[in-house]
Amino acid sequence: MSQNILVAICSSHLHAARREAVRDTWLRRLPTTIQARFFLGDGPNVTENDSVLFPVDDSYEALPAKVQAFFQHALEHYDFDYLFKCDEDTYLYPTRLQELVAPNCELLGSQDGAQHCYAYGGAGYLLTRRAVQIVAQAPTPETGAEDVWVSRTLIAAGIKPYYTPRLVGTRRDFPRPTNDLVTSHHCSPALLRLIDEGFDNPEAITVAHSFTLETPVGTWSVNLLRNGVFASTTNGLLGRWRHFTNEEAIELEWSLTAKAPDVLRKSTTGYENADISLTPMQEHRLQAGICLPATGERSSA
Repeated sequence: MSQNILVAICSSHLHAARREAVRDTWLRRLPTTIQARFFLGDGPNVTENDSVLFPVDDSYEALPAKVQAFFQHALEHYDFDYLFKCDEDTYLYPTRLQELVAPNCELLGSQDGAQHCYAYGGAGYLLTRRAVQIVAQAPTPETGAEDVWVSRTLIAAGIKPYYTPRLVGTRRDFPRPTNDLVTSHHCSPALLRLIDEGFDNPEAITVAHSFTLETPVGTWSVNLLRNGVFASTTNGLLGRWRHFTNEEAIELEWSLTAKAPDVLRKSTTGYENADISLTPMQEHRLQAGICLPATGERSSA
């Protein structure tokens, strides 16, 4: 039996571009049993009919108050059985959310937070309505990590946390047609669109070419995907690539750094410029997709 799920997307006034990317991608995939709202703190008026503002500090440090304000609002204004909280730099494949619902599970978080017994907010966590009510009424710290506070509040109330690898707190992997992942975190607007493209055109994220990339700071295996994306299979360097001048050169445009595009000319061993080189590998690796980097950064929402 399908449950009604409300997706609470934590955002801030600094990140309108992220919200727009979410609308352009996974938000358009919501089934009828799932609705979603962005929530922000105090700041300029936002004329977005899917966003709710609250008179609380909009900074990262004040996240507990902002999250609690939305929980209180949700209980009053929305009919839901479960609430899924995530960030606006989270890619969510929403039709898989129903698969996470399980009997007697009132708090489900990412395996990434299991070691420290908290449900990692960026990867997203799933709460029953009763769990939301408990958090909505709990004493709220002025500052701190909201996901740790929510988890500890529910554990203190006798709710056992459960964890799943299907909620991913980093960019090391992401939802795609060939896996069962539900979320991936720390996604730029460009990456949100790239991931979503894979569901509309799965062939686009297959491997076109595989190279060994040598740079002054390291050497990695790199896949060039058919949709014009390149990524390392080890540390997740990500960007756009293209052939030009009759495949006599390859341009690599880096999207995770401010580095200018590199143009590599064909050589006797592959492609190269003064700083880096691409040497063809004997076989494609990671055919089903690409691995993106695990990072220690936290969302600023």
